[in-house]
Amino acid sequence: MSYSISVINLKALKNNVKKIKSKICENVKFCAVVKSDAYGHGLSETAIAIENQVDFFAVSFLEEGLILRYSGIKKPILILIPLKNSELFIAERYNLSVSLASVKQAEFIQNNKIKVKVHIAVNTGMNRLGVDALEEFKNLYSVLGKIRVQGVFSHLFSENRETCEKQFLLFKKFSEYAKKVNSNVICHICASNFLFLDKSYQLDMVRVGIAMYGYSPAKNVKTTPCMKIYAEKLADRTLQKNQNVLYGNFVLQKSEKVSIIKYGYADGAPRVSNLTLNNRCMDISCVKQSKKSNIVMDDALKIAKQLGTIPYEVLVSFSKRSNRIYRDYENNIGEK
Repeated sequence: MSYSISVINLKALKNNVKKIKSKICENVKFCAVVKSDAYGHGLSETAIAIENQVDFFAVSFLEEGLILRYSGIKKPILILIPLKNSELFIAERYNLSVSLASVKQAEFIQNNKIKVKVHIAVNTGMNRLGVDALEEFKNLYSVLGKIRVQGVFSHLFSENRETCEKQFLLFKKFSEYAKKVNSNVICHICASNFLFLDKSYQLDMVRVGIAMYGYSPAKNVKTTPCMKIYAEKLADRTLQKNQNVLYGNFVLQKSEKVSIIKYGYADGAPRVSNLTLNNRCMDISCVKQSKKSNIVMDDALKIAKQLGTIPYEVLVSFSKRSNRIYRDYENNIGEK
């Protein structure tokens, strides 16, 4: 049983999408990235809330795409990670677009007459997945034919403008060839980072993930975090300087008023963090008292900076075992 609650503010989510869309050029598609259970916000609930605002959804795995279809989502869905050959038949049945980076798999699609829509992945420097050479890219096109190729994509991996420009110029060689074959092909390379880049980078579609959930990389686009996490408070204590707290050898440097809450490792809490008093007792944590004494997480960016990580990791970790409550208005629970 979970003792923590994630409150998801759907109004904030929809407002974030609206703000981000205002920065998108006319005729550029908005692809909402809802992988990893919508960054911990709930896959189906998030997608249903914003379906009428977006053009595409992106997920990581086949199962996520199927969940969206079973939830009634009608918009196009792109599976970002290449599937196994056996999964391609299922993707075709449920009208899911797939990513592709292999001539061998392209031949499998062709030989088995699988009418699945494909987005060809291009490696522009991240060196994860994708076609490396233009000749290989052309070969993929010749195997698949222009009808099956719905899109061509890559991913900007750095906030460094020079690195982005280098990747973008490389990607343009592939996208320009794709446009010659089929002018309707969807070319996309930008994620939420498009918000601080020149508008020319937007191409035909932008994939928006972390900014949509309230953590915009651009200072001129103010988005609102959509999630707050609360845990049940068990007790309040007044502790004196030099007293120990919970397991380990953590000693208070000054007198503190603290609250004991039901929240620990299995809930996603990190072992070392000044979010708490640097220790835990099984599934019980110790936090400094405040007017919001049972809030575990209300700003993933602040926590990420303290832990030396990114908001994405905080969101999916902190919410993984909590019960979710969805609200289409701003007031949250548990606050005095």
